Amino acid sequence: MTESVLRILVIGAFILSITILFLVGAKNGWLKILKIGKIGLEMEGEIKRKQSGSLNKLIDDQIHALDREVFDSAVKLINDLYDNYIRYLAILIPHLGARRLVAEPVRLTLNNILLHTDFKIMLRPENLKRFIDMVLREIEVRYEEMTREEKFYVCPIHGGACFVDYPKFEKLLTMASERVIQDFALPLRIYQIQIHEKKIDVYNQIILSYTELEDFVNADTAKDKIEKNQKYIDALSRKPEEGEL
Repeated sequence: MTESVLRILVIGAFILSITILFLVGAKNGWLKILKIGKIGLEMEGEIKRKQSGSLNKLIDDQIHALDREVFDSAVKLINDLYDNYIRYLAILIPHLGARRLVAEPVRLTLNNILLHTDFKIMLRPENLKRFIDMVLREIEVRYEEMTREEKFYVCPIHGGACFVDYPKFEKLLTMASERVIQDFALPLRIYQIQIHEKKIDVYNQIILSYTELEDFVNADTAKDKIEKNQKYIDALSRKPEEGEL
């Protein structure tokens, strides 16, 4: 028997075996089982994708809640600063209504800045002095506008100005600067650091869940977020150098 004839016989036998196996499998329902197994794998994959989607939503909600937490803390700090500032102003301004008017530019300015400032950047030691200077400039502008308008206000009771001797802003500058730094900026920096620490805890807890679902993409993303938040903590908690706050 030649080699070519032997090769033909081997190939023929192989094809015959496959054909017989296919027919037997069809008769006994093996193909149906294989099909069901494939569907089962597809369903399992879809379930895992939905579970990963649910985890993503859970993470987003928790992170947004933490961002809201630091925002609410900032609002409380501003309101407390306003109350404290009114008390500190008593040494310069005996009239309570005038003290409130002088303190109001501080609250208005900080509330406005709160809406468009990235505090994880601006509260860093290398940026904080520049941030405080910007805040004080805005406070001064508002102060000059409000006190200028108040001088022309006529009291409906006695027909004159309620209070006219508003101090120049230069006299308030040191006090305003100290209050903004001590009652707002530095405490808010601590809150900001704590929020990043809480975010790291959230991402650490979720990595295992992603891994169990074999969602390694989101697991790696969570690890990247941990690294990024740790960098924010390091930058915010760095000891200030000379000339920094």
